[in-house]
Amino acid sequence: MPLDTPASVIDRGRTLPSLPQVPDGSSADALSALIYTSGSTGLPKGAMYTERLVRQFWVDFVPGQGIRPSIALNYLPLSHMMGRGMLFGTLAKRGPRLLRGVQRSVDALRGPLPGPAHRVSSWFPASPTCSSSTTAPSCPAGPGRVAVHASAPPSAATTAFVEDCLHARLLDGYGSTEGGIVALDGRVLRLPVTDHKPADVPELGHFGTDSPHPRGELPIKSDRLVPGYFRRPDATTGVFDEDGFYRTGDIMARFGPD
Repeated sequence: MPLDTPASVIDRGRTLPSLPQVPDGSSADALSALIYTSGSTGLPKGAMYTERLVRQFWVDFVPGQGIRPSIALNYLPLSHMMGRGMLFGTLAKRGPRLLRGVQRSVDALRGPLPGPAHRVSSWFPASPTCSSSTTAPSCPAGPGRVAVHASAPPSAATTAFVEDCLHARLLDGYGSTEGGIVALDGRVLRLPVTDHKPADVPELGHFGTDSPHPRGELPIKSDRLVPGYFRRPDATTGVFDEDGFYRTGDIMARFGPD
C-alpha cells in the first residue's frame, strides 16, 4: 500500500470542505469533541461528544466517585472514551499533571532537553497519599487504591495476578465510545444508565423470555449517550432502535434485579 507524505496529506486537506468552527461553549448541545470507534463494526466512525457530555469527564465520569485528589496511571488516554474520562477526571480532582520527580529522572538519564519544551508544570494533589483512579467503597489492598480494565473480562487467575502485582482491587469496567460507562463488576450503573433491556437475538438462540436468566443484546438509554456519528446519518439511524435505545451489540444475561 503506498504511503502519503505529510506534504501530500496537507495539500489534500486544503481541497476538502471547511469544518464547523469550534464552539464557544455557550450551548450544551454544541459539538465539542469527536472520539472515533475502533472500527470493529466497519470503518471507524466519529462519535459526537457535545459540550454537556465532555463536561461529564471533568465532573463525574464514574458516578459516585466524588471529588478527591487522585493519582492515576493511564495508557493512551486520548485514544478512547474511558481514557479521556480518567485523565480529565484526575486533573479535575487536582491530580498531578507532571511530577518534578519524573523530570529529574529523565534529566539524570539523558541530560536536560534544550528549549522551552523542557519546562513542565508541577501540580501536586492536596493529599499525595490518596491514590484513586476510579470509585471503590472499599479495597482489600487499602482504601482508595484500585485499578480498572475494559474490553473482555479476564479470568479469575489473571485478576488475582494483577491485584497481587498492583496491590489494588481490579474493577471490571464495561462501556462503549457511544454510550459511555455502563457497568462496573457486572452491575449496571444507574445513573448514568436510565434504562436497559434484553433484546432477542434469534440467530444465537438468546431471548428475553429465557429462564432462569433472560438473555439477548443489551440496548441502553443513558445520560451519557452521544447524539450520533459525525456526518454519518445512516450509521446513526442504524445504531438506535425505534424506542431510542442504543444498540450496544453486546450479549448480556440478567442474573438479578437492577
